[in-house]
Amino acid sequence: MTGTSRNHRLDIAYNGVNYHGWQVQPRLATVQGRLEEILAALYGRPVALHGSGRTDAGVHAYGQVASFFAAPLIPATQLPRVLNDRLPLDIRIRAAAVVPDDFHARRSATSKIYRYHLWLGPCDDPFVAPFVFPVPFRPDIPAMQAGARRLCGTHDFRSFCARAEADANHIRTIHRFDVSRRGRLVFFRVEANGFLQQMVRNMVGTLLEIGRGRIPVADLDSILAARDRRRAGPTIAARGLFLLRVRYPRRPAPAVRERD
Repeated sequence: MTGTSRNHRLDIAYNGVNYHGWQVQPRLATVQGRLEEILAALYGRPVALHGSGRTDAGVHAYGQVASFFAAPLIPATQLPRVLNDRLPLDIRIRAAAVVPDDFHARRSATSKIYRYHLWLGPCDDPFVAPFVFPVPFRPDIPAMQAGARRLCGTHDFRSFCARAEADANHIRTIHRFDVSRRGRLVFFRVEANGFLQQMVRNMVGTLLEIGRGRIPVADLDSILAARDRRRAGPTIAARGLFLLRVRYPRRPAPAVRERD
């Protein structure tokens, strides 16, 4: 922070179909890149935007959080309207607030919640199809529920990491992992203190293999112990995954929601 700059929090939702993920990448459309372009034009200087975490290409968010420092030229009450007027319709600012200087969207987070959507059978609804992964069979829901419970707790999740690194910490704690069904939709909802690259999609892909009888639930113990990506199931498609919520130890300031 310099001069009269203030720390700002943004609560963001986006449809990830048209983006190569959250993080800025050269010559590629990303959510962070689009937001930083708009913020730079608004404040007349480059703005470094820090997200709570990266989402992969095609992944959506309803509760992404980002923070940035900027002069208080625009009241937080007006930021959602001002930014949404300039942003494409597939990125929306849901709330904004000025927060304490020590708040950081990523470092201050205590846990994140993701949700994955399966669709049983073919999906012919164009307003649903981009956000679900269709499966042509009826998976065993109780078996997948048992598998999800087995993944809860603190483990080395290297077997579920897209690119494990020798010196990196792959230990994470899953607080809760639920599998439920409503009609033709099957929801996987997982909360953890952090996630490795493609970890959620790899866990859901493995649970789906359990649901179709290809992997026994009891094998999850040996899959975790192996710390080998080849032992787990496939990486399921990105389009069914949503970053639902990011939790913090305290709400720094009441976010101001944009009025309809």
